[in-house]
Amino acid sequence: MNRVNYQFRQMLFKIRYRKREYFMYIISFYLGLLLPAFCLANIRAADQVIYFTTFEGMESSVQIDWFSDDFPDVKIEGAESISVSGYYEEDFVEWGHQYVSIKGIDESYMYPFPEVKGRIFEDYELKEGRKVCLLSQKYAEKHSYKEGDLISIHNVDFEIIGFIKDNIYTGILIPYAAMKEVYRSGNGIQFTAMILAENKGDKESMIEKAAKAIPDQGKNAEIIGITDGEELYRLSQETRLRWRFARGAIAAASIAFFLLNEGIVLMEKIKKEQPVIGVHMAVGATKRDVRRSLLLEILIITLLASGLVLITILPLAKLFGVDRIMILDMAVIAEFLAVAVSACELLGYVTVRKMRSEQIAALMKMRDG
Repeated sequence: MNRVNYQFRQMLFKIRYRKREYFMYIISFYLGLLLPAFCLANIRAADQVIYFTTFEGMESSVQIDWFSDDFPDVKIEGAESISVSGYYEEDFVEWGHQYVSIKGIDESYMYPFPEVKGRIFEDYELKEGRKVCLLSQKYAEKHSYKEGDLISIHNVDFEIIGFIKDNIYTGILIPYAAMKEVYRSGNGIQFTAMILAENKGDKESMIEKAAKAIPDQGKNAEIIGITDGEELYRLSQETRLRWRFARGAIAAASIAFFLLNEGIVLMEKIKKEQPVIGVHMAVGATKRDVRRSLLLEILIITLLASGLVLITILPLAKLFGVDRIMILDMAVIAEFLAVAVSACELLGYVTVRKMRSEQIAALMKMRDG
């Protein structure tokens, strides 16, 4: 049996013998790593929101929002592409009069599509207005819907072809052409058109044309806002940076406090175990062996505590009502494990560096108290 395997076996024996003490170490590490894990998951959620609210070429676009009594066919001369969406809050009587957001999208939809369990719309379904829909996973689980089931939207049955897994989409997506047939009147519906100019220099003229075209093409159309896509993109990136900085600062502060607190705990642990370390060195263990053993212990405690964090963070988030502002995917798990292991190995390295260089006899001497 080589030296490393022997050390590993001895360490496992020690943990098994002193399991209550090591359980407390794991809980201490768990509490210290919980907040950084939440911050990373929260940053990921913010990044996803930004991702789904921006698109390539957004700097050359114009967004116009309006109310109208009908569904206008928006046509603007000189526009490279136009995408029109409709939004309506539908009262679902069978769900206890719960209001759910219905969003109609067309085949020119410019934003990234959400993550879907099942399948997304086919182009012909969007163009022809087929009665198909994507339902939020939250509502699917709450009301026990399965793929292929029918759901009544404004007294018209739609087939569920998939479930939206992303928290940013909390309602139901349907083809815009189907929305026209179902609601017929545009009363109560908010319309949004994303108009993509051929180049950024044409945006000003595009804004003027849109401001004139919408009232002309829509019955009693009332424009409620016109926004430069470049401004939307800039604000979204600024928001993302501020969010990442704020959560990153909290995570860094919590990691620093964790290192300080656990450093004290580990130094006390080393002092307590000095007689045992002295015995090991007396029978041939080197200081390098002692340090390797301590680093291995810290690594195992860290991995167990990290696993406990990953298992409990979502139930805890649901308990405190913050599960919708965090995402725990493989990217977050990888980042968290990298941060946790790096921080704890740094902690172990600093701790063993502070071990006093004492004679074996001094190490073996029992301390008073």
